[in-house]
Amino acid sequence: MHILCCVFANKTLSYHCPIYSSCIKDFGAGKFLIEQNLEKDKHDPTRFKFQDYHQKGCIKEKFNEKTVHYFSEEERKSHEVYITPSEDNTKLIWRYVADDELVPSTYMDDPHLYMWDLNEQWYIVEDDSGAHSDHHGWDHEKYHAAKHTGLLDGLPALSGGKAYFNEDGAVWGINFSSGHYRPDIQAAAMMYQSFKDQGFNLTATHWVGRTVWSEDDCYDIEWEKNRIKGFNATTLKQSCIEVTNSPTWILKDDVRV
Repeated sequence: MHILCCVFANKTLSYHCPIYSSCIKDFGAGKFLIEQNLEKDKHDPTRFKFQDYHQKGCIKEKFNEKTVHYFSEEERKSHEVYITPSEDNTKLIWRYVADDELVPSTYMDDPHLYMWDLNEQWYIVEDDSGAHSDHHGWDHEKYHAAKHTGLLDGLPALSGGKAYFNEDGAVWGINFSSGHYRPDIQAAAMMYQSFKDQGFNLTATHWVGRTVWSEDDCYDIEWEKNRIKGFNATTLKQSCIEVTNSPTWILKDDVRV
């Protein structure tokens, strides 16, 4: 017996309580099979109480905390941000496009969620514990935790993860941790190259790689297979080597969202 949690094309998180089957979860950036094996002894304390939910008719509110909120275009625009260098070029300042308000600071253990779409546009959703902007906050009580797939409506992206900010809107660091999009080191190389193309100070932010990443990965990737508009194999490989050797390259355990 299996219970399955899937996001379907209608963007509703559905729980098939009494169905004996499996399903594919498709986020546009990869397909992942997610299923929970319930074939355990009925006396096993870790066994999912399937009958409890089945007998209650698989009541939706039992699973509401797992619901993903998909942003409307208007909601997404309120989280759109842009980046400019500070006057002395030592910092990268992030502001909301709608009103030029600075992105608020974060705690180091609770950074903001970000998405970087295929048009190289940035979006930020603020965490629930740090400072908050006046017009761009996230209603955690109503929508629960924001998800990367919800922010871009499940569409493909260049990267998704978390970003750390100081009090002056300056980014401290960017990681690549998204349990849905799962960006690899190529995302770091593309972002580094994009910042370089814009003339940004490449040491103005920490590049927070996953603990399993290293320069060796840059030589193993078949960069010529990257067909993303605006990037080419030669520059991406070089950017990968540069970012993994940057004085602000650090490795940190993944923060999955």
